[in-house]
Amino acid sequence: VEAESFRRALAEKYQMKVHTVKKGDTLTGLARRYGTTVSLINKANGIDSSVTLSLGQQLYVPVRKR
Repeated sequence: VEAESFRRALAEKYQMKVHTVKKGDTLTGLARRYGTTVSLINKANGIDSSVTLSLGQQLYVPVRKR
């Protein structure tokens, strides 16, 4: 529920991309690829940096609107 509220709060400045985790993906790598931060990805998904990503897992990735 907290993650949903956070995503709604970000909606004005960010759009949410949905990323399906592939082999070799890391939170740091995803943040770099999408031009965002690990912290924003974590909050948008209700996870912390210690989580192990699973193949096929879907993550919301906040990407700043242009």
